[in-house]
Amino acid sequence: MYVGLKEYLEEKGYSQQKIASILGVSVPYVNGVLVGSKTLGKKGAKKWANLFGLSENFLLTGKGSPDPAKDEDYHKQLFNNTIQKANRFVAVLNYLVDEGYISNHLSVANRLQVTDAVVSKAKNYDPEGDYDFLFVKLAHEYPFISIEWMLIGEGEMIKDVPRDEYQEDIEARMLQKEDKIVALENELSIKDTQIDSLHRELLATKNESSSKDMTIKTQLELIEQYKIRINTLELENNKLRSDDMMKDYHFPVGVADERDERDSLRV
Repeated sequence: MYVGLKEYLEEKGYSQQKIASILGVSVPYVNGVLVGSKTLGKKGAKKWANLFGLSENFLLTGKGSPDPAKDEDYHKQLFNNTIQKANRFVAVLNYLVDEGYISNHLSVANRLQVTDAVVSKAKNYDPEGDYDFLFVKLAHEYPFISIEWMLIGEGEMIKDVPRDEYQEDIEARMLQKEDKIVALENELSIKDTQIDSLHRELLATKNESSSKDMTIKTQLELIEQYKIRINTLELENNKLRSDDMMKDYHFPVGVADERDERDSLRV
């Protein structure tokens, strides 16, 4: 059934003994799979595919190539699986929003301790979305969601949880929300007190600054007045010195006699 599987595994360095050791099975069982006398179910095909890098589609159908890169049917199946897993992932997110567990799709990232980009990639049908990782995280955070349904689509999304247990879970989450609201209100009250204190400090600083500005202004005005007074005193002093110099000044001999003589002629 699995044409070319034995040769492909040998090229990758996997002998029948090594395969048996990895799987924890007998060599005859491995030989039976390789020669086609035994077939693998879904779980076995998935296990072989993950451990040895094989095409899961090839192991289930015997068609195509054991090499995933060369198996077109495998890529088609992988794409379809991605679409189906993305649809189930979005269905879970919608349920959590409707039931009030999260406010929006991206807010689940914080609950799962992953980045927004990881959630966004998965919900947008990205082939590189790490769906299985997210499903395990979701099942751990929300035990009432079936991991079997998320991984392979079997059964119901929500487990058959007893009503009392479900109600207890809801009430516990409501209490957590109320405690968080109280904590936020207390934090807000502390912040308001700090803001009031800073506001009062700011007003005091402004008043002090205004008072200093007035003092500086007054001092500058006094300095200007002193400058004017000094200039005035200097002018008066210079005038007095000039007058004194005129009083003490002696005219040259002969100049006064000629002036007296002219004065006598006028008479």
